[in-house]
Amino acid sequence: MARFKKTCRPLPGRLTLNIKCMTMDTTSMLPVPAPSLTEQFEKQAREYLRLQREPGEKCSLADAQFAIARSYGFGSWAKLTEFTVRINRPYSEVMQFESAVNAVVTGDIATLTALLRGNPELVHLRSMRMHHASLLHYVSGNGVEGYRRQSPANAVAIARLLLDAGAEVDAPYPGPDGDMTALGLVATSIQAQRTGVQHALIETLLNAGARNNMKM
Repeated sequence: MARFKKTCRPLPGRLTLNIKCMTMDTTSMLPVPAPSLTEQFEKQAREYLRLQREPGEKCSLADAQFAIARSYGFGSWAKLTEFTVRINRPYSEVMQFESAVNAVVTGDIATLTALLRGNPELVHLRSMRMHHASLLHYVSGNGVEGYRRQSPANAVAIARLLLDAGAEVDAPYPGPDGDMTALGLVATSIQAQRTGVQHALIETLLNAGARNNMKM
C-alpha cells in the first residue's frame, strides 16, 4: 500500500489537504462530492502531484492518490475508488447507508424509518471510511467526519429507532486509545452536549444494556 511521504505538502486553495488527514483525525475529512466520480479524484491527484514541484521534493502519483484518499477519510486509493463505484450503483447498500447517515445526523426520522424498513441490515453496516462507524455511532456527533458532526435535537428518538431495529449497543468504534462504543462517543461529545441531548442519550444507551467501561 502506498504511504504518504512528508515531501508531499498540503496545498493552498481548493486542494488544501490538512496533514492531520493522513492519520485518524476525522475532523479534517472532506465531504465526498456528489456525484462522486473516479475521474474527479484522479484529476485531483494529478493536480496535487503537479503542484509538488519544489526542488528536492519527491512525490509519486501513488503518494498523491493516497493523500487524496485520506483527505476524504479513506484508508487507501483503492478504498476511495471502491466507494465511488458502489455509491453510484442504484439502491446499493453503500448508497442506502450514506443516505441513512445523512438522515441520522439531520434528525430526519421519517427518511431513516423508511430506509430501515426497506433494508433492516443497515443498522449492522459500517462506514467505508477509516473510522468504520455504524449508524448508532453517528448519533453521537463525535468521532466521524467533521462535516457530519451533528447531534440533532431528536437524537434520543433516532437512537431508540436504531436500537429497536437491532443496532448493537456496544459495537466497537476504533478510538485513538482503543475501542470505544456509542456510550463513550456520546459521553465525550461536544455536539451532544451543546444540543442538550447528552444525558438523555447516555441514559437511553445504558437502558439498552450498554456497558459502562469508560476509563476515567
